Amino acid sequence: MGADRDAFFERADGIHRLFPTLFEGIADPVEKSYQNLSTLAGGKHVRTAVSNDGRLYGPAIFRIYKSEEGHKPHYDSVRRRTKSSYEVARFEHQFAAVLCIKQGSAEGDSILYRAKAEEEVEKAVTSGEFHRYADTEEIPSARFELDAGDLYFFYTENVHEVPRVNQTDTRVVLAVFIATSPDREEIFVWS
Repeated sequence: MGADRDAFFERADGIHRLFPTLFEGIADPVEKSYQNLSTLAGGKHVRTAVSNDGRLYGPAIFRIYKSEEGHKPHYDSVRRRTKSSYEVARFEHQFAAVLCIKQGSAEGDSILYRAKAEEEVEKAVTSGEFHRYADTEEIPSARFELDAGDLYFFYTENVHEVPRVNQTDTRVVLAVFIATSPDREEIFVWS
């Protein structure tokens, strides 16, 4: 997201213009992700996040992993990390949905740890010592071995990673962040 709101919303506007052209003649995977979320959310209204001044956030993002690209252990939480003025920071919980478009190398599959990034866990993540900490504390983890078409949801305040490995096949996913609170009837989705 970043501190420059105008730049963020300018990029989001470009995505809104681009995405309809990408999915002409095929089932729209962004719409499918929103529909699945709506089904799981038990009647809450799911929509692309909108700012107080009416500007739309991006509806989704393609992430392409090739060669040695990935993400070290981290967590995502606009509310906890940035204390920002972005509207999505006002929701209590943040999730992500990831739709696999093209499977990459097996070693590059996502790993989710049963560890919410709080206190000692957060310190280990911030210091770059999470792998050692997870081994010492015997923190359980799960590797997501996705095939094209697989969709999964996870709580982004739990530590997760996409290991940096020398992938022989490019991995492509379509991802969204999801902001929700038990007391709100609306769910904001963005990228």
